[in-house]
Amino acid sequence: MKKKQVEFKYSVIDMDTAFVAGVPDYETYALFYMRNAGHEIDRYVKITTTDSHKSIYRKSSGRNGVLSNQVALAYKTQKELGVQPNTDVTITTSSFWGYYWYNSESYVKLMFRIGVIGIIITVLSSFISIVKDCICLFY
Repeated sequence: MKKKQVEFKYSVIDMDTAFVAGVPDYETYALFYMRNAGHEIDRYVKITTTDSHKSIYRKSSGRNGVLSNQVALAYKTQKELGVQPNTDVTITTSSFWGYYWYNSESYVKLMFRIGVIGIIITVLSSFISIVKDCICLFY
């Protein structure tokens, strides 16, 4: 049973310097009002611009100082989406697979895809090996 996608409208704000200074991978986060993070918003989110429909995937986290109708995005994320502060964006929940498969960071996406391909090759080669061994037992 597929989970229903719910869209939320948020206004973009800049991340605060305390979070940027304290978290080394701050670019991978979208910060929400503490109550929304973990309730309406899941761990991974898809952020889409309302005008150009360009999307980006980020992890969600709660943060004090962010209003309930705002999302705090890092400067690089804002530039990648083509938005500025006080621009409206649409937020939908994403899955673990969606976050890693469609991530805009090439190193994250590449390593995940290589891992998935490696697992598929391992399963296929194991299956072929088992079939080969079963055939050899009968001949």
